[in-house]
Amino acid sequence: MKKYQHYDTEPKAFLSEPVIAGKGADAQQFIRGTVNKWVSARRFDDEDDDAYTKRNSDVLNDMQRHRSHLLVSPGFNTSTARMVAVVAEPQPLLGYSWMPVMGNISLTQAKAMAVYFNSTVGRIQLRRVSGRDFAYPVLNPDAWHHILWLDLTLDEDIRILAECYETTRTMLVSQFRDGRTRVRDLWDDAVCDVIDFDRSVVEEMADMLSCDPTVSKELFYEEL
Repeated sequence: MKKYQHYDTEPKAFLSEPVIAGKGADAQQFIRGTVNKWVSARRFDDEDDDAYTKRNSDVLNDMQRHRSHLLVSPGFNTSTARMVAVVAEPQPLLGYSWMPVMGNISLTQAKAMAVYFNSTVGRIQLRRVSGRDFAYPVLNPDAWHHILWLDLTLDEDIRILAECYETTRTMLVSQFRDGRTRVRDLWDDAVCDVIDFDRSVVEEMADMLSCDPTVSKELFYEEL
């Protein structure tokens, strides 16, 4: 028997925990994560209301240890997915098919890191550690440890990227196969500003990434 029960709407009869769920095209569509599931302990058939309420409360309290402002992907379709990281705000949340970044990371830092990871610079690095399947990379926690992270003590860098997040948090993020878009260019602008990198080089990298057959699918299908 499964330990948890997931709901598409918040249940009213008992406590539940909101969840940011799904990495597919129809799930998370904005860099600000959207709560679209709720979870609670699965009720036993012979469990009365008082017993379930107490056990469910204990289970939810344990779940809360895994909440975070920054959720990153453990794997995704390089063509149809939209992002590799989303932000939970204003409070930290659980992720379903998203991994929480644990530790003392503030909401502002989470906003900055989400912009960085979703930029071309972040995505190119993830290609290097994505395992054997370029079309559906597997990004376990160890893979995320092998890419360059921002120095979270550099307040000005964090401020610049967090401001970019605020600018783009309500902008629809297209699928990777749609190539360069306004929101992705804004992320790249901010990241290049922070890391002092040649913007023209990143533009070229973004165009090359868009033409990757596992991303665009176009070249692959044309050759078939």
